[in-house]
Amino acid sequence: VSTWMVTRVVGDDWIILAANDPNYGLQAGTVLKWSDSFCCRMVEGLGPRVVPDAHAEPAYRDAPVGFQLEIGTYVGLPLAIEGEGLFGTLCGIQPEVHPDPERLRELGPVMQMIAQQLSVNLALDLERSRLQRRLDVAEALAQYDMLTGIGNRRAWTQAVDTEQARCERFGHPAGILVLDLDDLKVVNDEDGHAAGDDLIRRAAGVLRTSIRGSDQAFRIGGDEFALLLPEAREAAVLETVARLDEAFVASGIPMSIGAATRRADEHLEATAARADAAMYARKAERRR
Repeated sequence: VSTWMVTRVVGDDWIILAANDPNYGLQAGTVLKWSDSFCCRMVEGLGPRVVPDAHAEPAYRDAPVGFQLEIGTYVGLPLAIEGEGLFGTLCGIQPEVHPDPERLRELGPVMQMIAQQLSVNLALDLERSRLQRRLDVAEALAQYDMLTGIGNRRAWTQAVDTEQARCERFGHPAGILVLDLDDLKVVNDEDGHAAGDDLIRRAAGVLRTSIRGSDQAFRIGGDEFALLLPEAREAAVLETVARLDEAFVASGIPMSIGAATRRADEHLEATAARADAAMYARKAERRR
């Protein structure tokens, strides 16, 4: 089989993390639809893992990916992380039907061993990455905002770049929230800048006590904050927004929040820009 890929499954995104492909032009970062794939059917147990002639296999014959890519031979093996479940797949395809079906099937156990070892290596690599993230968080404490004690804009920029590299390597999802205090200028004008500073400190305190241990909070402007939510899918991002909305209301702190979840082919800077736009839209709506 001439084309091989290591893939990640996130929701219905089937993300190619690494590819050796002389046939189709597939490369790392390509995003396909998981539910369209042969591998989805293989993982669900609907079709075999080693298929010398994909055209003759009922489970794969009508799969939508077969209308996008000419697939004559297919080999697919699940990659699972202990305690986390399915990570993705090791997938081999080529346009031609395999000329020696029995030989291909005989290689099945060997390829299964390779997939198992790859799963172990991925698990170790993921754990190293997560340990490194904790180290990054500890080092970021040196880049803190003196008023609030959370990360400053420099720390934010560094954290986004570092997490983007992890997203590209592992196909991780991620969420970004941008938050802005409402009417800080009014507080400063009517009650003085000390009261305004106290409001900013209280807002940072709400953030610290309302997010997961792996999430990171930053003060990126005078009254503007940002949150980075590693490995958070859209549902978790929306849950965080709802939790923060409730916490800020309970604390009597008027805050506008915008949120965005990283798209599989998107840089986190673009995600942050979408979150920022959502925040300003919400602020404008609240002022009507």
